[in-house]
Amino acid sequence: MSLEEILQEKRQAIKQRWLDLVLADYSPDTSKFLKNKKDPFGNPVGHTLIQGLDVLADAIIDGRDIAEVDDTLEDVIRIRAVQELPPSVGVGFLQALKRAVELEAGKALDGAAQRAFDRRVDAMALRAFDVYMACRTKIFQLRIDDLRRNTLDVREQVALRKARQQKSRGSADENE
Repeated sequence: MSLEEILQEKRQAIKQRWLDLVLADYSPDTSKFLKNKKDPFGNPVGHTLIQGLDVLADAIIDGRDIAEVDDTLEDVIRIRAVQELPPSVGVGFLQALKRAVELEAGKALDGAAQRAFDRRVDAMALRAFDVYMACRTKIFQLRIDDLRRNTLDVREQVALRKARQQKSRGSADENE
């Protein structure tokens, strides 16, 4: 049986296994919430994550070009980056797809077929790492900008306070 036939036959089981492996990165309560609360407004993170993994799995299984699912990959990575997961965990969910295929397909995959599939996953993981780092850079830049604004506000308040004190001292000196 070819790689494509195995992946097509076991598609749903692979996708479900992958979701379970990815949700294992979270606490049991969070994992349960993300998986079971289906409302996109009540659980936008879970909805985006579950829908995104489904699209990404289909793209990898079907051997489609990564560029076709770049927006979906970015959506999933943005969530992982904001959650302040280490990069290895933030993009490691793609490596979990390899594990899901291994668990579901078992010995049905031969070495060459497994390597071909692994290359597809690795290509997406490299793109995911680029996106993850860009997101983290943006988050850090937003924090720096916020600190600068807050520091400027504090400096302005201190300057106003000093000006008032000098003014009140000046009027006290005039009264003497």
